[in-house]
This record gives sequence, structure tokens and C-alpha cells, in this order.
Amino acid sequence: MNLDLPDLSSFEATLSALFSRVRGHIEPGAHRMQKLVANTTLERLACVPTILVAGTNGKGTVCAILEQYLRECGLRTALYTSPHLVSPTERIRMCGNPITKAEFLASARTVFEAAKVRLPDATFFELMTALAFEVIDAAQPGVFVCEVGLGGKLDSTNVLSPRVSVLTSVGLDHTEWLGSTETEIAFEKSFVSRRNRAFVIGEVNEKARQGLEKALAITGARSVFVAPASDPTKVSENLARTVLEEFAKDGGTKFDESRFEQSCHNAFWPGRMDIRVVSGVRVMLDAAHNTHGVRYLVEQLKSRPALRELPRPWTLVYATLADKDWRDALKLLLPEINAVHFTQTQSPRAVPVEELIHCTSSAQQPTNIQAHHSSAEALSEGLKFAQRSNGSLLVLGSITLLGEAMEFFELPVFPGQGVSAP
Repeated sequence: MNLDLPDLSSFEATLSALFSRVRGHIEPGAHRMQKLVANTTLERLACVPTILVAGTNGKGTVCAILEQYLRECGLRTALYTSPHLVSPTERIRMCGNPITKAEFLASARTVFEAAKVRLPDATFFELMTALAFEVIDAAQPGVFVCEVGLGGKLDSTNVLSPRVSVLTSVGLDHTEWLGSTETEIAFEKSFVSRRNRAFVIGEVNEKARQGLEKALAITGARSVFVAPASDPTKVSENLARTVLEEFAKDGGTKFDESRFEQSCHNAFWPGRMDIRVVSGVRVMLDAAHNTHGVRYLVEQLKSRPALRELPRPWTLVYATLADKDWRDALKLLLPEINAVHFTQTQSPRAVPVEELIHCTSSAQQPTNIQAHHSSAEALSEGLKFAQRSNGSLLVLGSITLLGEAMEFFELPVFPGQGVSAP
């Protein structure tokens, strides 16, 4: 491992240095962050009321609602999420706004200098998380909402001291790290919980509950199971409400139902059932990339008014990564679609477009299926097809694809901003 500091003279050079850490060996473990991040930083963050959100799907939406509500209560909020769509600055938001490039650069230098001495093999996510912690510590927020990255027990974010921990859902994802069954995955994710503190748990099946119970016997957390939502469009809201109620019990802001309802209305999470208009065509971007996420999306398409009214026919642009259960996801998705433009992103983990095409032979097929090796070509042709048919375009699957779509269509990631975060 090269112990020299990389070129950090510009934003672009710093991103290159960070992304060079994406590939290669990954050694999971929250203990590594204790080497990378200064003890004083971790001690100050331990004093910030924190909500730590884990789960297979729904983490980002729940985080967005929590941050919106707490900000509208007058608190100075910090939010850390992953991954990003266009710019890594999106991952770290203060009072709802992504940090600036200048803030990003200043903290990146601090983190790379620390890694040189204390953790020279630090990964991209470890460096990004340390960078976020530096920015958030310096900002002295009144509350910190943090999304877990890979899983739970071994995740870099698990060095935090949350007042309330959350498990939104359990599905098969990152199986190479978390286990091959929902029981094993639930066990790993439940280690974000803390002794004698609330652990709010969304809708999970019996297999996942077995893993939860095994982990809770070790962590000693107080489990709070959220009752199933009577309205399928309100799953995330139902979960966030319970989290805020438990947060209030632990000294957080008193819960206000009317303010909460307004916050749910105001909360925005880019790339999640995110409807835009491009050249007169309604385009929905959603990061449904596994069976659990696609099943939920299909339910929402049938029940949520704004989605149910998307003009038919539906044209799909789809790409995914090899570590997702994309075959089963496509079996759920394709019967709802009229035309498909398969593609692959620039990620080294992207499923080749030929493999996506081959999978359709065993699924209920749309009448029109095309393959494109370039996402730009797939997006261009998909938009043209949707225009000709007076229908809608659905861009689904890999978050990398959503980011490429936002850049291709020149869409702002957040309302009122340019193509990328500042």
C-alpha cells in the first residue's frame, strides 16, 4: 500500500483518490473506524443525539422523513446516507443541503492524512464515513440521522452511539458479507441496536425474527415492532412515526402528529419513486434493485395515486449489479412493463446486458425488448419510445444507472439545484 498522500489539489483529483479505493480487498469491521477517526471526534459525536437506520430497503426514505421532521422542529440537522447519485457531496447534508466542495476537500485532506498514519488500507466507504464524521463534528448539529451502509455489526457507521436504532426491513442483499438467509442477515443487521435503548423494527417475516431474537439476546436492546401499515403507501411513514415517538421518550423533541404529517408531505428522496418530466414525458426514477424492493415498488405502482396515474404504456430502462437477486426481481417487474431497454452501467459489477436478455426467456415478456451496451443509448431510445407511445419511462435498478440518467437528462438531484450537488 502506497503511504504517500494522493493528489488532493482539486475536487476532481480528490474524487479520483477516493474512487481508487473502491476496488480491491475489503476488510469489514467497525473497529477499523476507531483507528481512522480521532478519539476526540468520536467522543463529541457520542454527545450528539443520533438515530442509526439499517435495513435492506427503505432506509433512505425513512432517513429523509426523520431529517425533514427534526429540521422543521427547529433543530440543526446532520444527515449521512449512501450511495450518491451524481456527487459524493450528496451523502453529507447539513440542514437539508449537501455540503460544499470546499467543505468536502478540507475534510478529505484530514482523513487521508489520518489514513496514511493509522489505516493505510482504508476503503472508499471508510474514508467517506470518516470524512462525514469530520464535517458533522465540526458543524455541531443538534441531531444526527445516519444511514447504515453494508449491514450492521461490521459497518463503519456502527462506531456511533445512537439514542434509537432502526431496522426498516430484511431481504436478501450483500449475501457475500451478511449471510445467505434472512435469519443470518437479520442477525447481522440487528447489531446496530444498543443495550436498554429502543430498536425500532419494521415489517419482517418469521425467519428474520429468529435472527433478530438471537441478536437481541446479545445486545440487550429494547425491541419495538411496528404494526403493519393499514395503507400500503404509508409503510415508511408508519415506521418513521414510531422512531420519532421513541426518540422523544429518550429526551428528543416532543412528537407532534400534525407537524409529522406535513414533514412526510415535504420530504424528498431523489431516485426513490422520483417522478420528473423530460421532453414532455413523465419519467420515474427508482432504485428498486432486489426482490424486496421491486415487490414494494409494484405494490406502490398499483396503490399510490401519483404512480397509478403514470400514463400507459410503460417503457423500462433497466440495469443492475451482479450481487443483487435481479433474476427474481425481473420476474416480478416484467409483467407490469410494455417495453424494455436493457443496458449496463459503468460499474465493474454490472450484469452484462446479454445476461439480462437471456433471463427474459423464462419470464412473462413485454412485447418489445432491446439491448444497449451504453446507458446513454438506452435512455435516449427509451425516451423516444415513450414519446411515440404517449406513455411513461421507468428508469429502475442500479443506483449507478439513476445517476447516469440524471446526468444524461440534465436533471437536478435536489429541487432548486443544478445537475449535481454543490
